[in-house]
Amino acid sequence: MLNISIRMAAIKDGGIKMSLQGKKVLVVGTGKSGIAATELLCANGIDTVLFDGNKELDSKTLYEKAPKLKDVPLILGDLTDEQIDEFDVAVLSPGVPTDIPMVNSLRDRGVKIWGEIELAYTFGAGEIIAITGTNGKTTTTALTGEIMKNYFKDVRVVGNIGIPYTSMVTGSTGETVTVAEISSFQLETIDTFKPHVSAILNITPDHLLLTTKRCVIITSSAGSYRSQYITSLQINQPCTRHSPASS
Repeated sequence: MLNISIRMAAIKDGGIKMSLQGKKVLVVGTGKSGIAATELLCANGIDTVLFDGNKELDSKTLYEKAPKLKDVPLILGDLTDEQIDEFDVAVLSPGVPTDIPMVNSLRDRGVKIWGEIELAYTFGAGEIIAITGTNGKTTTTALTGEIMKNYFKDVRVVGNIGIPYTSMVTGSTGETVTVAEISSFQLETIDTFKPHVSAILNITPDHLLLTTKRCVIITSSAGSYRSQYITSLQINQPCTRHSPASS
């Protein structure tokens, strides 16, 4: 395992959040996270369209599973340039690669690419503890959540742990504490996300060397919590020695 030392510090305020009022949003993916994201957007009066690349998807089954979405337009298969130009933001479900042709087309035509973490952050309130790394994220997130529950009344444990962040945002207040497990892939689709406390648990060589893109993602892991005062980050790999957090 790489030698990583991190010191965390809490900050008083979150980041400046982008308003989606008056925007049109495309949600990519019709799984649990995509449904939760769409329900959150609709509950807040945002013009929303749901998309899935599987043109054989049974829309009737989808709407039976998520009756709140019965009035949400659904696009299956492919997106035309004309359709893409209608949208201001696209919210990708976890597992949707950020470099597939469809996502590249959205980005190239000026559509802002978000993930569910950024969307949930936009509508959420309270303080956030965000946890990432190669190994131990779920255990650490669950344990941190249990610890927080001993001190705070409203604690929500969300994210890559299996509970969509967007499904737990409604009703959050300034007194809410959210503990979020966040994968490196999810960090690729944040924008203004600014947790109050963040931790990179570890980065193992196999995670680092999967592709050269991992170097960018690890820089994201350190710099994504770019809003944090991570004052010490030591990673003994050349491609990460010049990450924003270590400079």
